Amino acid sequence: MKKLAATALLVLVLTGCGTTAETIPDEPTEEVSANEEACSSFASNTSRIADIFDEAKGNAKDLWVSLRDDFDRDSLAAEGDVKARLQTLVQELPNVGDVYVYEEARQKTNDLINAVSRACEADGAPISVSTYSG
Repeated sequence: MKKLAATALLVLVLTGCGTTAETIPDEPTEEVSANEEACSSFASNTSRIADIFDEAKGNAKDLWVSLRDDFDRDSLAAEGDVKARLQTLVQELPNVGDVYVYEEARQKTNDLINAVSRACEADGAPISVSTYSG
């Protein structure tokens, strides 16, 4: 009888007392882009472009440098293609006077901004950006 009780106890222990754990299916989680914050900040910063040119002559250079610095901060928070495109923007952003005067410089600025926007969208963090039309 002791052998039977010991065997029954061993079987119960090995089978988890005869109960099965019910598995609850994982709810699908929405993937969040690692660049969401950097892309959002970048989009917000681009909204300042028109204001810089509305301010025009006097303070525009200082505001433009500040904008470039903010784009640089965005690049420090970004990863992958978004980071690379932000770094390119910071390095190749034309001077404010050139953007104000020359269509080519305006187009280059807009192309750089749109390149970052496309990278954000490809990474799952779509944004709306502002550009300068002159």
